[in-house]
Amino acid sequence: MIRALYLLVLSVAAGGGGPGRPGADSARVATLLAALAHTDPVICDLIGDQLGNFWIGDEPGRLGRFDDAPNVQGAKDSLAGRITDPRAVSLLVATLGSDNQCVRRVAAKLLGHSAVSANVLGSLLENASPRIRESAAYAAGVGERHETRGPLERRLADSASGPAAMAAWALGEIQDPASAPALQGAVHSPSPRVRLASAWALGRFEDASYAKDVLPLLRDVDPVMRATAAEALGQMKGPRVGAALVGALTDRNDAVRRAAVSALADLNERSAVPPIEGLLLNDPDADVRRECASRAGTRHHVAGPGPAPPRHQGARPHRRSRHGASAGGPAGGRRQEHPASRRRGPGRDESRRRTSRAHPGPERPRSRGAAGGGGGVGEDG
Repeated sequence: MIRALYLLVLSVAAGGGGPGRPGADSARVATLLAALAHTDPVICDLIGDQLGNFWIGDEPGRLGRFDDAPNVQGAKDSLAGRITDPRAVSLLVATLGSDNQCVRRVAAKLLGHSAVSANVLGSLLENASPRIRESAAYAAGVGERHETRGPLERRLADSASGPAAMAAWALGEIQDPASAPALQGAVHSPSPRVRLASAWALGRFEDASYAKDVLPLLRDVDPVMRATAAEALGQMKGPRVGAALVGALTDRNDAVRRAAVSALADLNERSAVPPIEGLLLNDPDADVRRECASRAGTRHHVAGPGPAPPRHQGARPHRRSRHGASAGGPAGGRRQEHPASRRRGPGRDESRRRTSRAHPGPERPRSRGAAGGGGGVGEDG
């Protein structure tokens, strides 16, 4: 099967594609989906994560590549192209109900970057199958299709939690403030998954008036919910937010404390300086100490001139890319960002993106601490 995927890449490379060029045609899309359906689930998921997030190859010398490596950069670029072939679009639509969740997600992701019409997406969001409704919501979020806002808002009340949670995630990706009232209602949903995605989406609007809806989630029994709430509140910057986040610094879960540190640094909350310094020296979790150390410059700005706080041994700040690789990326290319990975508002720094990997966002983020990997909805961002 690895050989089949390798041959697929070579065949796509021969056809070009990528930014400014046509996307894959129906034959290539069919080959891709068939190969993914028969490969190891982990490999399928890794490929699905990376589609649309490749590095564009513009380095003729291909420095940093092995001497005998085939040139498959064109294949990777082509899969980032916009699919316009009507037969390919129809094939992607037909795959949204696949029993293989990974193939379904890849099809929906490609559909989001295709020329599919808003009417087709709207009808898919009303489909009788919850699986297809969820896939259509994912496609709408990946493509940031603003014209689907109304159907997505209606899906927040879906009887199935999958489509409802994915609709909330998609609305957060689209970032239309007109969706906020619907998300404020959804944050009180009986479904934990819907509440999680709705709280995350409200944070994307960076509006303090929504803090009252998210503050109660800091007391939720689920640590992923508490960490998501902390991150969202840090983006809102409301008057009551600082004190609540200072309280979250003593949370028993490592991921929640990390999220609170990051959020408080973004808020320039003066009352947080002493407890963050205490965590820097004494927190049992190395990642929490590292987060405190990486925020030392912000603490210096808030507290005024003075000596920098001591760093715990080994707590060296480090930058990581959205997918966890060292910043700077592989040699021989520049980053091609998938639309769902863009962060348009002020204050969306790298540490926030790192924190958000514990919560909903494109590429099905996974928690880094005791919070585990549960609750992820849609892709990151």
